Amino acid sequence: MAMNHRTSDPTVHRGIWLCYPCSALGCNQWFKNQSGLTQHHHAKHLFFPLPTPAPQVTPPTCHACLEPAEDHWGDALNETESRAQTPSTNDEFDSEFFGSGNPVFCNYHPILMGIPCGINAQPLPRSTPPQPPEPKSLDDWFPYSSQLGFELADFLYTQNQMPTDHINTLLDLWAASLVEAGGQPQPLFTCHKDLYSTIDRTCLGDYSQNLDEPAPWMQAQFDIWFRCPLETICNMLSNPDLTAQMDYRPYREYDSKSGKRRFQDFMSGDWAWDQADIIANDHPECKGSTFVPIILGSDKTTVSVATGQHDYYPLYLSIGNIHNNMHRPDHVRFGDHHYRWVVYGLGPYIADYEEQALLACIVRNWCTRCLAMRGNLDGDALNRQPFTNDFPRADIYSLLSPDILHQIIKGAFKDHLVEWVEKYLILKHGKKQVEKILDDIDRRIAAVALFPGLHRFPEGCHFKQWTGDDSKALMKVYLPAIEGHVPQAVVCTFCAFLEFCYLVHKSVITESDLDLINDSLDRFHHYCEVFKTTGHYHDLIKLFGAPNGLCSSITESKHIKAVKKPYRHMSHFKALGQMLIINQRLDKLASACTDFSAQGMLSSAAGVSALLNALVEHNRLKDGPRDTTNIDLECNTEEHVAEKSASHIDDPGDSEEVAGPHVEAHVLLARTPHELNQFRAKNIPTLAHEFSIPSLAHLLHPNDPHHPSKVPLLECPFYEGKISIFSSTSSTFYAPSDLCGTGGMRHEYIRAALNWRNEGPRNDCAFIITDPDQDGMWGMDITCIHCFFSFTFQQTVYCCALVWWFDRHGDCADEDTRMWVVKPSFTANHQRNLAVIHIDTIFRAAHLIPVYGTSDIPRGIHPNVLYDIFRSFYINRFADHHAFEIAF
Repeated sequence: MAMNHRTSDPTVHRGIWLCYPCSALGCNQWFKNQSGLTQHHHAKHLFFPLPTPAPQVTPPTCHACLEPAEDHWGDALNETESRAQTPSTNDEFDSEFFGSGNPVFCNYHPILMGIPCGINAQPLPRSTPPQPPEPKSLDDWFPYSSQLGFELADFLYTQNQMPTDHINTLLDLWAASLVEAGGQPQPLFTCHKDLYSTIDRTCLGDYSQNLDEPAPWMQAQFDIWFRCPLETICNMLSNPDLTAQMDYRPYREYDSKSGKRRFQDFMSGDWAWDQADIIANDHPECKGSTFVPIILGSDKTTVSVATGQHDYYPLYLSIGNIHNNMHRPDHVRFGDHHYRWVVYGLGPYIADYEEQALLACIVRNWCTRCLAMRGNLDGDALNRQPFTNDFPRADIYSLLSPDILHQIIKGAFKDHLVEWVEKYLILKHGKKQVEKILDDIDRRIAAVALFPGLHRFPEGCHFKQWTGDDSKALMKVYLPAIEGHVPQAVVCTFCAFLEFCYLVHKSVITESDLDLINDSLDRFHHYCEVFKTTGHYHDLIKLFGAPNGLCSSITESKHIKAVKKPYRHMSHFKALGQMLIINQRLDKLASACTDFSAQGMLSSAAGVSALLNALVEHNRLKDGPRDTTNIDLECNTEEHVAEKSASHIDDPGDSEEVAGPHVEAHVLLARTPHELNQFRAKNIPTLAHEFSIPSLAHLLHPNDPHHPSKVPLLECPFYEGKISIFSSTSSTFYAPSDLCGTGGMRHEYIRAALNWRNEGPRNDCAFIITDPDQDGMWGMDITCIHCFFSFTFQQTVYCCALVWWFDRHGDCADEDTRMWVVKPSFTANHQRNLAVIHIDTIFRAAHLIPVYGTSDIPRGIHPNVLYDIFRSFYINRFADHHAFEIAF
């Protein structure tokens, strides 16, 4: 709302009265209310508020000595204070806007500000560039001989995790090939011991074992494996890969339009802010420091059952500054190469209920956060003194984090709700009739359509061994399967439960989402008492931010890399020591890779890729063009054999997390067309014959600025050239609430294949953007993809899809299931309503589940015939968390 000139009277801009001018010298902006002026003042005329004078305290003795608070931050504060026209107070915050159009702004903590320091521990003026790292020679690959040596070590030990005897065999074959070629038998490593010793000499990622005077019990004969937690944290803080994903001070995030609070990463919660307030009040010498919350997590894991019970109790450590990821300050260098004073504090503890009960010293089935009785969870709780009472700012009962996996998915859903439905059906129909109903529910679950990343249940859901993945997969398809067999009140109960699960799993939770969470609790509260155990979630979200960053599924996933894989790739003699060494070497290789990349040394000009490309080019010039027919056919017919279990993903590669910049959606055709398949269409007429669509040519209107409905059919240009058929397209989209890569990006394939896994056609559905200005399903439509194809017209390549439209049933979602209902669209002469669209209009894959009704479905229904059998479908907004956020 800024004006081009400044006057002393209120100004009208686009019909809005601007009555509040900015008083800063040289600033000509006006605002319609005091709130806008305050936000502008915080964002454009920054200052650091000065604390009230505090009594003199004795500085710490075992760290670099701090100056008194008034002088310690003098230069940094004076520079920013000069920008403010009015005296600063502790009630004013340093603010900053983010995003295109400034949709979000943050208020930062005014005392623990994370001000950068120099190597001499003195604060730096704002905008001072960091001290560059020490220069390193581009050929200094110590302790590796070259880039090729490092990449080989990383491949053998990290990526392939090759056993020692296989490494020795590979290196012997390598040496023999060098002798055969007339060279010296000098491979990069002589044997596995040479490889391991080279990795062990890597300085980066190492941890010294600087133990103080050992306690008496340490004099006994034990194998002590020690990793200094302080050095571990310092290594995380100094990792340059985490610089863009790290918060240096607590903040409160708001939506610029509504002014409502947003809870996302850990430092956006109230707990970090309150801890900073406590530290600032109790220890004023910490002013300007960075608060580093230490997040711990533990979970018992079993690595061997058949050969004896071998249990391990790993303890995982992270810091709350990483995005969903002591009294005296310490001087630490961060990944942006700035030094900062840091204050450590014990933060949330990630654990499942069994671990939480152990930590809280409570009886099983009690609440770990309060002592409310099981029969009256809303009643008053008893007071108790935690065993961490003598630790600074560490109440174990308030630090136990919410656990979505065990409390909600495995607990409320698997252990209660599914059994509750079966018990209800037994009471209602008797055991004999219930078996038929449960068989029909199993058939419904087994018949759902394929979807990227969705686990399928070929035999239904009646199996004995449940896993966390089975529970999460069944949640996505269970609601439509039971509808018709249970009262609508039960359907509403499950809908409320699912909405609660998906709301608390969002990567960003706003105050409006908190209202929706409370609403789902209220709707469910009438039906199920066990759901009251999630009543703490509202408060925990406000304390710790979005709970998906503190779920025990994080520690369970770490078990695979830190415990189970190392255990399987070693001899089991003194297994603990071997596992720790393996993890140490993996850390060294990862740290070395980060350092070499930061120095610009890991370029493709001298690595394995460059050598392989040179070898391919040499062979091409020597032997001529290579026949790739068999290779392409082999790639197209590759079969993915899934591990036999109750549920499985049809193709694990259909959906995966990817690293990349933040974009809402980007769609690309597959790299290889079906040109080698002689039975696929080569032009529009043969494509029309292949799909039995005589009017296909009339659906194609390339390079025409007019709307197709306003152009007479006879005047439309016809294309008779060559086309290329593709069986899939890839969609990359922003999905931070699901498993995603750097930047919150996720990647999936949308299939349109004539014969998928030799089981018939597969035609996925997709969300099509039809009105970008509308939110949710009001701006999207659903289509079933018949095929993807491309053609070139007037030197322009067009990437298209032949689709079958689905019509929305009604103007809103179904009241009971909260899912939209769609029906296949037909023309006036009862033909499928088909269209040719550009793939740029495709958002991502959509998952449809039939509205089964009250009738039993026959056995043997295959997912590839669902759209021909059923006449209405739910848009499954519970297929994943991204679908839940867009299909409203």
